[in-house]
Amino acid sequence: MLDVKKVMKSFLRVLALSLPLAGGAAADELVLKNGAALSGVVREEGDKVVLVLDFGTMTFPRSEVRSIRKTEDPLTELVEKLRTAKDAKGYFEVALWAREKGLDTRANDILRKVIALDPDHEGARKALGFQKIDGRWLEGDELMMARGFLKVNGRWLPKDTVERMQQNDKELMIENERRQTAERIAELQHDLESARLQIERERQDVDRWGWTGGLWGGSFSPWFQNRSWFVLQPPAQPTVQPPPFILGPTSFPAGALRNGASRP
Repeated sequence: MLDVKKVMKSFLRVLALSLPLAGGAAADELVLKNGAALSGVVREEGDKVVLVLDFGTMTFPRSEVRSIRKTEDPLTELVEKLRTAKDAKGYFEVALWAREKGLDTRANDILRKVIALDPDHEGARKALGFQKIDGRWLEGDELMMARGFLKVNGRWLPKDTVERMQQNDKELMIENERRQTAERIAELQHDLESARLQIERERQDVDRWGWTGGLWGGSFSPWFQNRSWFVLQPPAQPTVQPPPFILGPTSFPAGALRNGASRP
């Protein structure tokens, strides 16, 4: 079971320690004998004067202080009001008072303590920006998403707007890919056509000159084949005449055997 007194006692201790750092509260004015005027929370401690600032404290001998002008201190009053509060309703009223005095940070801290005591406290929930959706108190990102918003680049936009943006981005991506593909196909077609023309030129050169790789081939164009002055003739073969005699044990005149003569 939640111990309300223990929770609030701890809360008041933390709040009292952090009061000097609160912003937006009325401040005392401390004027030194050298003419310097300083603002903060002034505390008189014997022969010393302590000035509490947001970034720390400054201590001066009382002999150096010309005057001290006290202003209304809402922080001190806040602590007194919290001490007299008894339940979530009382703390909620203190939180509203703190907001009126410009102590928003302190007010929000008290409101969250109210929710700790009464999780379904509608006033505290709404004051902190909660909204009840489907029986759940939501705030921040959860609330925005439940209301149909999506965060894009740090901005909350309606879900249908985000979906249209995503659809447009998808269509642009598809169109870009289609354009790149078309350009690539055009490049390939150009390369193929260039290769075809090169092969055709080389074929025509072969048909015209019969030249393949540096050797004369046997295929000539009709232009050459129809010219009588350009006809390849086989090389002349040497004529071999038989000797007048066939030498052997007995010589016979050449042709004698052809005339029916027989060897002895």
